[in-house]
Amino acid sequence: MLTPIAAGVGVGIAQVWGVVVEEARLHSDHISYRAAHLPMYQYKWIALALAGGIFLILASVEVHRRR
Repeated sequence: MLTPIAAGVGVGIAQVWGVVVEEARLHSDHISYRAAHLPMYQYKWIALALAGGIFLILASVEVHRRR
């Protein structure tokens, strides 16, 4: 139940970070259509699946370590 939430938060943070970096690179507060070309926006579903997979793997390792 926590996996989609954790993965969604991670992908959201990565998308915001990408916008911040792009704004800093362009020295502008307005990136308009350029945001749609950032990798985290183009591949958000792949990133969400990978983040969920990583979370599940780390959670299962932690569960097995505590046994």
